[in-house]
Amino acid sequence: MKSKTVKVLTKFVAPIVVAFIGGAFSGVKYEQKNTRNYIKNVMGNNININGNENDIIINDIETFTQNYLKLSSDYESLKQQKDSFSEQSAKYFDDLTDANNTIDELNIGYNQEIEDLKKQLDSAPVIDYKNLALCIDVDDIPINSNNSMVTIDGRDYFSREIVENIIPENKNMTIKNDTIFLGQVVTEKANLSHQYVKSKYNCEFKDSIQDSFGYMHTDCLTLDGGWQGDSEIQFSLQNKYDMLDCEISVYGNYTNSKHATITIKTNEGVLKSYEITEDTITIPVEGLAINKCLTLTISKKGSDSFGCVISNAIVYN
Repeated sequence: MKSKTVKVLTKFVAPIVVAFIGGAFSGVKYEQKNTRNYIKNVMGNNININGNENDIIINDIETFTQNYLKLSSDYESLKQQKDSFSEQSAKYFDDLTDANNTIDELNIGYNQEIEDLKKQLDSAPVIDYKNLALCIDVDDIPINSNNSMVTIDGRDYFSREIVENIIPENKNMTIKNDTIFLGQVVTEKANLSHQYVKSKYNCEFKDSIQDSFGYMHTDCLTLDGGWQGDSEIQFSLQNKYDMLDCEISVYGNYTNSKHATITIKTNEGVLKSYEITEDTITIPVEGLAINKCLTLTISKKGSDSFGCVISNAIVYN
C-alpha cells in the first residue's frame, strides 16, 4: 500500500510543481486557474489516499489549491526576506568595517596627539618662582615681593619693580625696539671697528684681548706704538653719528714705568685726551660727543712698545 501511495503522490505533486513554475511567469491568477484545473482533471473533486494506517482526505480541491498557493506565496515571501536580510547583513558588515576603520584612524590620531603632548611636556621649561625682598645699602626698599623672581631653565629673571629700584636715580629705563636703554635712548648705532678706515699705523684689530689685570675685552683695537711709541688710526664716519662709547685699557706685563697719552679728535679738533700708565685700570668713555663728524681719529703717543687697547667702541645717535 505504501508503494501505491508514493506513486500516487509523485504523479500528483510533480505536475503541480510544473504548474507552479509556469505560473511564476504568467501571474498569480493564471497560476491559480491552471493549478486548480489540473488537480481536478487528475484527481476529481474528492481524493482518498491510504498509506500505512494514515488517511489523507482532500475533500475540497478549491481549498487545497488556495492553501497550496498561499504556501507558495509564503515561501516566495520568506525567500525574498532571506535575500533582503542577506543584503542588509552585507551592508551592516560593510558599515561595521567602515566604522572599525574610522575608529582605527581616530585611535591613530589620538595616539599621535598624545605623543605630541608628551613631547610638549618633555620640552616644557622648568619654572621656579621665588618671593624676594629688596635691600640697598642696608635700607629695605618697599616692593611687592610676591613672585618677584622666577628661574626658567636655570636663568633668573626679576620683576620690573626690582630692576627700576636698582637703576641709579639719574638713569631712566626705556624699552624700545626689543632693547632696554638705561639713560639715553639710542636710535642708531654701529661698531667703530666696522667703519671705513682711511689710514692707520702701528695698530691692529683683534676679536678679544686680555688686559694687564686679567680682564677680557672684545672688539679690540691695539695701539702698541712700536719702537717709536706712536700709533694712530682715522675712521670715515660721513657725518652720521653724534656719540662715542669705548674703553681704554693697558695690556702686557711691564717691569719698568710706562706712560702714554690717548687722544680722540675729529676733523673739527681735539675732543679729549687720556693719560695712562702701566698701572691704569680700564677707563670708560661714555657719551663723548662727536657731533656728526666727518672723520674720527684715535692716536697714542708715549713710551715705546707700550700696549694700549681700545675696546667695545661704538658710535651712535
